[in-house]
Amino acid sequence: MDEFNITAILPSFNGFVPEKLPLKFPGVEFNRSSDWGYVPEPHSKVWFIPSTEPFFSNLTKQFIHTQESLYQQNGLKSKDGANNYYLLDLFNELSPVCVKVECLRQTTSGVMKALKQADPQAVWAMQSWFLIQQNVWKEAETKAFFDGIKEVNEGKDAFIIDLYSDVRPFWNSTEGFFGIDWGWSM
Repeated sequence: MDEFNITAILPSFNGFVPEKLPLKFPGVEFNRSSDWGYVPEPHSKVWFIPSTEPFFSNLTKQFIHTQESLYQQNGLKSKDGANNYYLLDLFNELSPVCVKVECLRQTTSGVMKALKQADPQAVWAMQSWFLIQQNVWKEAETKAFFDGIKEVNEGKDAFIIDLYSDVRPFWNSTEGFFGIDWGWSM
């Protein structure tokens, strides 16, 4: 990718944790995710740590720094260190635990702050596919989601991939993702 001047989008910590982690940290808030489509437990309704929990930032930092170290050890980190794009899809094929406007804003603001603590140059990349759940993502909830991102550096460090926008575009129903950079995709 470096030879073709392509900047990779690396994975980021999205909050999902092993089943036993809540037992090791009883003072930390953990929640169960919604079911994932029609997948039964134990492969659905897994534990996650909300981005508003301070421990989320610690785990994000550990994840990104460990990943960076492994990439550098194997000569896979870009020579100029430009691998600062992180994919983090919070609610693709899942429903948020909290759908209140303020909670959604705090959730995305918490993610953006955690990414910036781990990597000051971080750019949060995500797919728009989560917006397909029209029963959850009405205008106020969607705007709150993106407003939380914009609280950190005015949202300049985020990028939305409008996945499947040749058939189900979301850029046009969100005023261009309320001012956050985005790309059309098919």
